[in-house]
Amino acid sequence: MSAEGFLGSELLRSEERSEEFITIDRWDSREAFVGFMADCADQYAELDERYAALTLMETRLGAFSL
Repeated sequence: MSAEGFLGSELLRSEERSEEFITIDRWDSREAFVGFMADCADQYAELDERYAALTLMETRLGAFSL
């Protein structure tokens, strides 16, 4: 799965609780992210489902910019 405007992802582990992680997905614009979700929603959901056993909880924190 690739998408125009996708800059990359980071996986960070909590220093306080080693079982907790946060992922940061970077996009060059909100429009690029929205376009990706519209074009690849089914593939994204399949990937999310495939690795659901590795996830205890998933919470979207929001959209942020520099």
